[in-house]
Amino acid sequence: MSKYYIYQPRNFGNEYTTIVVHDAEEERRINEWYDNLNSHEGKSFYRVTVKELREMVSSEKHARKYDQAFSGYCNPNDPMTVDEFLIPNDNY
Repeated sequence: MSKYYIYQPRNFGNEYTTIVVHDAEEERRINEWYDNLNSHEGKSFYRVTVKELREMVSSEKHARKYDQAFSGYCNPNDPMTVDEFLIPNDNY
């Protein structure tokens, strides 16, 4: 069963990365990465439900249509894998 997490690099509500976790090893790696950040100030990392994720997709679609200045800073409809998030960005 997949789990979904949100990582916000700054305290900015609509700027986040959605990450899908497929197994316990990936969950361990992503949690270890977050625990080892130099600073958590202004950053957040938390699990979301599928229902919450669907609501985020809906909010982002609405923003892209009606409030474009505040859209496009997140990926709720296309979650990254743990490897996509950690390795290419040298986050791990």
